[in-house]
Parts: sequence; structure tokens; C-alpha cells
Amino acid sequence: MTAEAHGKDDWQTALRVMAAAGTWEEMRGDLERLGVLGRLDGAQRLDLARLWERRGVEALDDRRLAEDLRHWAAGLGPTDHPLGFLAPRPAALAAEAARRGWFQRPLPGGRTLINPPDGKPVLLPPGPEGG
Repeated sequence: MTAEAHGKDDWQTALRVMAAAGTWEEMRGDLERLGVLGRLDGAQRLDLARLWERRGVEALDDRRLAEDLRHWAAGLGPTDHPLGFLAPRPAALAAEAARRGWFQRPLPGGRTLINPPDGKPVLLPPGPEGG
């Protein structure tokens, strides 16, 4: 088997493990036990993390999505979030809000205004962690 084919097999295995996992820790542990995690390159690991994040964000109900957006809008960070550094990034939350059709308006300075269905607007800060 070529290295390229082996890499594709590892990626497919990683996706199957992710689909079956209930938590990030469970997924990571299963990938380590299978020896797959060490064979994924940096880009694949990042892609897997982003897919996991999207899975979690898509599962949020509107109330929880708005709460997470407000968390970041209040200037809080991952250490203040119940999920810690596994907290979804503001950009992922904003993308999910857009997918759901929530009104969004980019503002000067890189900020983003988002209107959740409850009608209370959220202003995400600029930057990689903001909108």
C-alpha cells in the first residue's frame, strides 16, 4: 500500500471514529489506540478538529447557540466557557447562525452584528476569535 493510500485509509478511519464518538476525549482515545492519530498530518488533524466543532455547533439549539455567541461578545474566552478549550470558536458559531438564516451585518473594525431569533442582538468582536 502506498503512503498516499495509507493516508486516505487513516482519514476514512478517523471520520468513522468521529461519527461513532460521543466526546472529543473518546474520539481522541480511540484514534490513539488504533494508531491513526499519529499518522494524521497537521492539516488532517486540524480538519478533524473543525469537523468535530461543526458537528457540535450544528447540534446546538437556537437558545444555546445564542448563549455561546453572547459568551464571546461579552469578551469572555475559552477558560471562562464550560467546555474550556473545546468551546466552539466564534467564527464557527457565526457560520452556524448564518446557515440558520439569522441576520448578520459586518461592521467597521471587523465586528459582526448577529440577530438571534430571540431578538436580542449580539456583537462579536473582531479578530480570529471574533466574527
